[in-house]
Amino acid sequence: MAASISHKTITRLLNVTGLGDKVNDLILSRVCSGKSENLVIFFHGDIQDYSEMMSANPNSKNYCQWNLEDTGSILAKKFSNHVIMTVKASRIDSRAKACFDNFVKTDRYGEPTFAMDIKPLMHLQLLTEQAIKSSDWLSSLKCIKLIGFSQGMTVINQIIHSLYSLDQSPNSDLEAFASLIKHIYWLDGGKCWLTDEKIIQTLKNRRIFGHVYVTPLQVCNRDRPDNQINYKIFLSFLDCLKIDHVHKLYYKDSEPSFAHHFQLLADFDSD
Repeated sequence: MAASISHKTITRLLNVTGLGDKVNDLILSRVCSGKSENLVIFFHGDIQDYSEMMSANPNSKNYCQWNLEDTGSILAKKFSNHVIMTVKASRIDSRAKACFDNFVKTDRYGEPTFAMDIKPLMHLQLLTEQAIKSSDWLSSLKCIKLIGFSQGMTVINQIIHSLYSLDQSPNSDLEAFASLIKHIYWLDGGKCWLTDEKIIQTLKNRRIFGHVYVTPLQVCNRDRPDNQINYKIFLSFLDCLKIDHVHKLYYKDSEPSFAHHFQLLADFDSD
């Protein structure tokens, strides 16, 4: 069983084993008492880490308020009848880049290479099962919501590729987990918007509701023109495929900034 550091509303589960020899730390957060049937799985962005690590890193110390545990608490207040499970990147490099190597391959610039493979989804299933076993906060799940913030969106989009692969080669045990995914939130990602129609169609086939929330940093930034192009392609597919979704540009009258990029975590609409 994973080692844990536990408090009333936050629990760190360290080195949780998933698929094969892959391990990730998990941070559980809640405001509700008793057991919950609802789970939010959160994949964080670059810079975010444990507070003690952020304060020691010159690339992240100015953003310590957005450490993983405090962010988990913010999300727990938004989703008050859910438990939040933050999946910590297996590696955070010297530049404070989040590398989710156990889910998706990325190059040194954070560009993902998505795989038509169910293994990332299997890894997530096993992590979730370990979280349930290691904590008395969760009971048999009825609903899972996935949130990918910034670089964490690469994991969300890999999971959608895995769902597509699962539809091509059914697996009843994995399907029991996959069918619980009811909502997906894309929060201010940059270079990794989905643009493949057949992959996006998976959302329609599985009746997954999409929430797409961005800031000027990613989609109104002259220094990042490809981000805006791919964001618009993604939204156009959501519309033409008639996939249920909401989308919003926050702070639209403001200049691009990392301050608003992180503030989105507190301000986005959870409904």
